[in-house]
Amino acid sequence: HDIIRAEQQAFCYLEKAVDQ
Repeated sequence: HDIIRAEQQAFCYLEKAVDQ
C-alpha cells in the first residue's frame, strides 16, 4: 500500500533529521 510506504518513508526521514 502506498500509504504504508509513505509512513515508512516519513519515519526514515525523521530518523535522518534526528541523526544530523
